[in-house]
Amino acid sequence: GRYVRYLKLWLGMVPRRQLLLLNFDSWTASAEAAQEAMGRVAAFLQLAPFSFRVDEAHNTHANRSVHVDRDAASDADAIKGQSVEAQLPRRDRCVLRDFFAPYNAALAGLLAQHG
Repeated sequence: GRYVRYLKLWLGMVPRRQLLLLNFDSWTASAEAAQEAMGRVAAFLQLAPFSFRVDEAHNTHANRSVHVDRDAASDADAIKGQSVEAQLPRRDRCVLRDFFAPYNAALAGLLAQHG
């Protein structure tokens, strides 16, 4: 997406120590990655250790998320076959990939610097 523009504004106004940036694609890759991310969130918020339940999906609005399938499964392989991206014609996926490439690169750089 085009998030980097807005993140730069936030980083310019809010002290870095008050922001935690997480890459959604990274922490939804597996249950282990989700547990690690939630541990980072808990530590950032200075919460007591807690075992987070990450074995079921909660964001199941199919039109907003290609990370959770229509049946609320959190299995990454099952999700790939039902994602919005998988339903787009190849030409459209290529156009979108090319359009968002510079934005994604800028976001990746910002996350690497501040993540």
